[in-house]
Amino acid sequence: MTEGRVLYGRYCATCHGLEGDGHAPVAPMLTRSPSDLRRCVVWGERFAPPEPEQTGRPPTLEPRVRAIVAYLETIQQKH
Repeated sequence: MTEGRVLYGRYCATCHGLEGDGHAPVAPMLTRSPSDLRRCVVWGERFAPPEPEQTGRPPTLEPRVRAIVAYLETIQQKH
């Protein structure tokens, strides 16, 4: 979980906020308001694993995305 929180802080919190609520310093400057990631039900295709590299090796992004998703599961709030 710690890895996901660190990755979230590095790659997501700038827009979605430290708490995942969509309230971050840059949010007012964005054309589209960031989602409240505490209320995600389905991530869908946006976070599907990317295509394997031409070398046949699995993509390196997938474990990091899984770690972030695992972290986001811990901050979910009931509607």
